Amino acid sequence: MKVIGLTGPSGAGKGIVAAYLLDSGYPHINCDKIYHSLLESHSECTLSLVARFGEGILDKNGAIDRKKLADLVFTGHGHKKRLDDLNSITHGFVLKECRNLIQKYRNEGKKAVVVDAPTLIESGFDAECDLVLVVNAPYETRL
Repeated sequence: MKVIGLTGPSGAGKGIVAAYLLDSGYPHINCDKIYHSLLESHSECTLSLVARFGEGILDKNGAIDRKKLADLVFTGHGHKKRLDDLNSITHGFVLKECRNLIQKYRNEGKKAVVVDAPTLIESGFDAECDLVLVVNAPYETRL
């Protein structure tokens, strides 16, 4: 089975390419959705994030409050280090689930699967892909 990596900046058209490939019969793994589902659950990922960033990133139900987390890792002095820490924690959990889904599709006899990951290259997962598609557009177009 072929693993097709799909990446590019926000607003460049990855969703359009992903929809075309899905309509063509290729299953689609959306790493952003995996990431969001990990933050909404009481998962090992959530526990690791709380251990690093503190309970102040939780909402009243004990799930990660994405706005609080974003405010912490994208602003203020030292935000680059906090963003690196966030990525080093979450990428492993997202990629583990991604690999599980790839295996599921392999077991189902699918010919290929599309892995839609904005940080495909940064996470190193591109090395596990047979083909990487990069969708890009000028900044003005993406806006």
